[in-house]
Amino acid sequence: MFHEIDDAGWVETLETDLLGPVRLVREFLPDLRSGGWGRLVLTASEDAVQPYDDELPYCAAKAGVLAFAKGLSRSYASEGLLVNTVSPAFIATPMTDAMMTTRAEQTGTTFDEAVESFLDEERPHLELHRRGEADEVASVIAFLVSDRASFVNGSNYRVDAGSVATI
Repeated sequence: MFHEIDDAGWVETLETDLLGPVRLVREFLPDLRSGGWGRLVLTASEDAVQPYDDELPYCAAKAGVLAFAKGLSRSYASEGLLVNTVSPAFIATPMTDAMMTTRAEQTGTTFDEAVESFLDEERPHLELHRRGEADEVASVIAFLVSDRASFVNGSNYRVDAGSVATI
């Protein structure tokens, strides 16, 4: 909860989840700008547009990634650099594996039962009622970096099985 997170917790999360992408873009931007054609896709999260009270630093960082990418998309489109974001929700990754392992330990359940209860209790709008796969996110990214996305700039693609409850 917010009142339990000190500045160090906020700073650590912002360093990783917001300043990490900023530093990465700064490193590669000269090469992306040099050829008159470039694609940059940053990873945000469903949390950026649907914050959860127990993940506020992460939510704020990912919202910052959306704003950062939108700003970049406006700044560099005239040079042929298109910038977009992908916002996954509850993808089978080491991060969500760790979350579900902890949940299973805390609730005295199996990993699969922890996933099921998380979906029921914490992500009721995730309409497909399963964790996504990394390949499902990668497919959207592959589209965004292709010539087929030559008119897509400054957009956020949610790969979230309907998890975000708003339009």
